[in-house]
Amino acid sequence: MKAAGRAFLPAVGLFLFYAGVSLYDPWPNVPPLVHGVLFAVLVGVVVGRAVFALRVLRTGETVPPVRWGRYGLLLPFLAIGLYLAAGDLERRMVVGFMPSILFPPPHMDIDARIEPPDYTREPGVRLAISPAGETVRVPEGARIIVRARSTRWPPVLGWDGADEPLRERADGLFEIAGEIRANSNLVLAFGDHVLARWQIEVVPDEPPQVALTAPVEVTPRLSVKLPLEARDDYGVSYLALRLRPADDAEATPMLVDLSAYGTRHLDEVQYLDLTAHPLAGTEVVGELVAVDAKGQDSVSPAFPVSLPKRRFTNVTALAIQSARQALMRPDPEVDMASRRLAALTESDTFPADTTVHLGLRLAFLRLRNDPDPATVEEMTSLLWDLALRAEDGTLSLSEIALHDALGATMALIKAGAQPPEVEAALRNLAFAFEEFGRARSSRLYVNPAVRIAADEELRESLDWAALRRFFGRLTLLAQEGAMGAVLGELADLQEGLETRPDLVLSATAYRRYLVASYARRMLDELTREQRILMSRALVPAIRPEGQAADKGPRASRLAGNQRALRDALVTVIEHLDRAGLPHLEAFYRARQAMDDAVRSLEQGDGEGNAASAQVQVLTALDMASKVLDSVPSPLMVDEQGRVKDPLGRPLPPVNDRSGLPLPDSVFGPLP
Repeated sequence: MKAAGRAFLPAVGLFLFYAGVSLYDPWPNVPPLVHGVLFAVLVGVVVGRAVFALRVLRTGETVPPVRWGRYGLLLPFLAIGLYLAAGDLERRMVVGFMPSILFPPPHMDIDARIEPPDYTREPGVRLAISPAGETVRVPEGARIIVRARSTRWPPVLGWDGADEPLRERADGLFEIAGEIRANSNLVLAFGDHVLARWQIEVVPDEPPQVALTAPVEVTPRLSVKLPLEARDDYGVSYLALRLRPADDAEATPMLVDLSAYGTRHLDEVQYLDLTAHPLAGTEVVGELVAVDAKGQDSVSPAFPVSLPKRRFTNVTALAIQSARQALMRPDPEVDMASRRLAALTESDTFPADTTVHLGLRLAFLRLRNDPDPATVEEMTSLLWDLALRAEDGTLSLSEIALHDALGATMALIKAGAQPPEVEAALRNLAFAFEEFGRARSSRLYVNPAVRIAADEELRESLDWAALRRFFGRLTLLAQEGAMGAVLGELADLQEGLETRPDLVLSATAYRRYLVASYARRMLDELTREQRILMSRALVPAIRPEGQAADKGPRASRLAGNQRALRDALVTVIEHLDRAGLPHLEAFYRARQAMDDAVRSLEQGDGEGNAASAQVQVLTALDMASKVLDSVPSPLMVDEQGRVKDPLGRPLPPVNDRSGLPLPDSVFGPLP
């Protein structure tokens, strides 16, 4: 028996040596054929030695003694291998004793995906599990997560020249995750079985870009108009206007926040009310600053800007503004501002506005008792609001609130808000319109300095019915998810409000202009048809000399056509009269001449009295067209020359508002 054991011992030693080699996990880097041959040699030696041991046991054949020294070397070799294998012992043994050329890999469910950084807002990418491999482009800073389930032995991920086994996270679940910082060739393998291969290309995050698309302008409302364009790979997270005095290059720049919305491409016009800015009324140098979510920034080329300044006329407002300017100096003169506020509130000539009086007392007490920088900044803002209220009551403040509500609604839509949020914002905007309308009406009727009793257009400052229809239509569009259409209408409205300094949306002027505009087109059609009819009527009928005038079917048709033209003109006159347009005498003359032409044509006198009357019709229609051309337009014209209504909307189709039909022809083809 001892002899048989000595005969089989070399096989045991070779087995232990092979197992020790497997502990060092070399097989993923060994060609599968070599691995298979070595394993076959091991099996052959073990089987051969087992047969030899059985023969020795049966025959008693003599076996040389064992040289234990060489086997003693296996002990440190195995000890080091066990230490290196640690928790990966079982997998390494399985890989070593299951060559891929002879055995398939164990079954496992593999899931791999790429998770881009949160700031990119990019969706995750599920990777294909295929030995053929695929190429994937990922954002810089993306993470890869590989999971294997339903297996006892996890695969290994080859990454940047190192093999990392998946770590066990739960029973039967193995996972590995990491950030991809550079282009990588990732290989997921079990032993020398390649399960999946991915070529990862990292796309660098470029810094944002920002620039003006047109020169900066100041609108009639004293807003700074900024046409700008900004773009970034994954969205502009912050946008600002940086200002410094034009005559002081060393001055500390001041930032004015702009709307960025986090969009990848921003190409729009933004309006800024900078009349309350410390640099208002001065020449400044401006720069646009864009920052992305990674913290990379970009600055546009510098451009000059003349900041507008609000001119106050009210004595109290001027005094408040003087105190405010003392607080806005580089070293705020709090004592001077406090004294001016105290003198202002104790003056006998102070107007009886409780809100302004209490606000000034609050500012005085705060500056006297706690003059820290935060208080100075807060009171500077409060004094601006009080100066506006002293100047024109709540008119300017309600106007500012209106524009703020409009800007907030547009920003909400651009940020991807849901329909309920947009509907709530539209309700707030409608309320801001109503508040502005009330403030304007109060200003027009109460203040004798601005009341113009004879000007009906100015007193009718807002068409409430039109506004309700406008916001009702926007609400329906928002409910249907047509946010692009809502945003477009609000942008037109914003442009209209900024470019019309009086902000008068007169329903009467609007109706008059629309009716006059469509009536003008109608007159062009009537004039064309009248010229055609006159040429037909002047063609003499062929009849023997001395024969009476033709009163037959042809004359009847000509008279019918003239009557149709007259009826169309009567319709135009009725609409113009209802719209309240004055100076319609030319229209009445044209109608009278048409009546004369109808009578003459009915009598068959096409060449005589009828022709004379038709000439008078054309003359009167030409004068009537000039009357319509003189009607003032309350509409706006955009940069492309498109005419829009006072709310900034494109004009409706012809038949939607005027009530005037405008067919291709007043009547059918002439005979």
